[in-house]
Parts: sequence; structure tokens; C-alpha cells
Amino acid sequence: MQLRTRSRVDRVKALYEYFCRKIARLGVPRDPCEGPLDFARRAAQSLPNESNRIRQIADTYILLRYAPQPASGMLDRFAKEVNAFGARTRH
Repeated sequence: MQLRTRSRVDRVKALYEYFCRKIARLGVPRDPCEGPLDFARRAAQSLPNESNRIRQIADTYILLRYAPQPASGMLDRFAKEVNAFGARTRH
């Protein structure tokens, strides 16, 4: 069970880091000391057309990363949201 939880957390972390790289390519790099809420607020201000999606992804990340028992299917939805982010963004 611990291995399963660890692999879920590792995947969540990897997806979030990928999301942060996508935002950095749009001109908003994350500060290494910046938490997910602060980063989401700053990125949403800099990218107003994507603000709702940025906040949604950050909120989902926090739930997946820190909730003891996230909802079933949430990780798959998070992966789809992260992978789709930026596909429609025009810079």
C-alpha cells in the first residue's frame, strides 16, 4: 500500500512539474520557493485568459498531493488537464 501511495504521489509531482514548465514557456517561471497557491495566483494574473484553468489545476494538485484519500479518478483527470493545458493558449 505504501508503494502504491508513493507512486501516485510521484506521478502527481511529475505532472505538476510538467505543468510548471508549460507555464514557464509562456513567460511565467515558478520560483523554487514558491508554493502552488502563490504560483497559481501569479500565473493567473500574468495569463488572464488561462486563469481559471491554472487555478483548477493548482487546486487539483493540492488535493492530490496532500489529501489522504483523493477521489477516485482524480489523478487521471489531473493528467488530462495538465496535458491539455497550453494546447489552446496563444501567446
